[in-house]
Amino acid sequence: MKKSLFVIAMLSSSAVLAANGDSYFGGGYHMGNYDETGFPSASPSALKIEYGRYITNSIAIEGHFAFGMSEDTISVDGIDAEIEIEQAISLFVKGDINLNESVNLYGLAGFTKGKLKATLPDFDETISENDSGFSYGLGLEAQTSGGIIFSGEYIMYLSEDEYDYSGINLGIAKKF
Repeated sequence: MKKSLFVIAMLSSSAVLAANGDSYFGGGYHMGNYDETGFPSASPSALKIEYGRYITNSIAIEGHFAFGMSEDTISVDGIDAEIEIEQAISLFVKGDINLNESVNLYGLAGFTKGKLKATLPDFDETISENDSGFSYGLGLEAQTSGGIIFSGEYIMYLSEDEYDYSGINLGIAKKF
């Protein structure tokens, strides 16, 4: 019940919309999804840090940095593999659609450079892969009257011929 009241208060709070020159800084939890054809999906996690600056009232430039917190173990033909995101750096253009004075729907389009690691503990072998490419996503954020922003987003970070890496991010940021 307390959580429901908090969410209602947060969504109904009076907040100032973004203005040209506003900046924000925050962090959050990244739940990744590594999906490769012919293999089970893996769900590593990471800590994400972000910084953004509005260049108009509804368009911002946003940078993300993520570094791995935990790996996910998958098994292929009885052989275990630990999949981990070591790090990822993304640069996005963010476009807001204001749903009301405190809630925005937004889209992201940009570029990501990331490093994934697979460890085969039974064979004492580690394989690292660097990759980069076009990234895009969609999110929803709610801002309190004090400039605290709560967000949830889905981002397709890398979509290659052999695999896809996407993630759901839950975050908190402060506008200044």
